[in-house]
Amino acid sequence: MMKNKLKKTVIGLATMASVLSPTLMTVHADTLPQSSNQTTQVVGTFNAVTLSVSIPATSSFTYDPNTGNMTAQQMNIKNQTNAPVYMNVNNIQVAPISAWTPSLVAPTTYSADQWQNLTKAQTSSNVALGFNATDSVNWLSGIEHNNFWSTDLASPIKVGAIKANLDTNVQPTLKAGTALDSQAILTSNYVFEFGIN
Repeated sequence: MMKNKLKKTVIGLATMASVLSPTLMTVHADTLPQSSNQTTQVVGTFNAVTLSVSIPATSSFTYDPNTGNMTAQQMNIKNQTNAPVYMNVNNIQVAPISAWTPSLVAPTTYSADQWQNLTKAQTSSNVALGFNATDSVNWLSGIEHNNFWSTDLASPIKVGAIKANLDTNVQPTLKAGTALDSQAILTSNYVFEFGIN
């Protein structure tokens, strides 16, 4: 009877020891569940952004030979694209429909004094046309090139990149003589190019 009691106590202690001290238990590797890697292929479709830029269809300026001053409208360029858009100037030329068709020359063709003292024939034959971009925080990395003239444009030149959904301004510039004895109308085409930057 004492022997059975002692045996039960030892078994009870052994059982308790196994509950209280898990380090005493031995686990065999073949009792663990096996792992399995499974792959799901996820295919994402990224649609192309829609390029949308608006520029004025027409703009105008007035040149006063009495003062040598030019008053020009700002041309507002609106990037309506949800991404930055680069702006190149490709060409500045006299439009085929222009009533007056002078040659477009470099502004350095004449000095400031010479421009002011061109004859009537020289004034009617030579004009320098260009444009300036207005500095603005709406340019992605600032203005990359500025103060363009028609004679600079052997190939497209990048003005800069306009930030997404923002706008900026450019403005025509010119150099001309002052010997105009009657009003003259010069129509020109400014050709810009836009694309995703």
